[in-house]
Amino acid sequence: MRGMSRTWSPFVATLVVVVAITFPWDLQDHPHWSKVAWLPFLSGIVRPVDILTNAALYFPVGFFLPAPSRRRRVAWAFGIALLVSGPLELTQVWSHVRFPSATDLVMNVIGSVVGAIVSARDVPPT
Repeated sequence: MRGMSRTWSPFVATLVVVVAITFPWDLQDHPHWSKVAWLPFLSGIVRPVDILTNAALYFPVGFFLPAPSRRRRVAWAFGIALLVSGPLELTQVWSHVRFPSATDLVMNVIGSVVGAIVSARDVPPT
């Protein structure tokens, strides 16, 4: 039973992240490409609280990943965070209240990878 909950945990964590990041849902019928902060940590609004919040939101995604090795867990955490965060940031182009940011994308991936590293301390490195 314990293995079963560990298997579903990354999916639940990802679902919570998706809902938390995409709310409020105000998608428009036209994009706002001028609002995109393309350069991580250099363009757009860069606040420490936003940076830490993005990393914290994705930490559970990497932390709860089941994997046979540390390397695979970190690689999966990186890939899943990129595949979830990228499209979510892209959808913000069609929002009036959200601001798509490369900083957010980078911090989301870092948060997931850190979660994987922390949870993989007792897993063999291969």
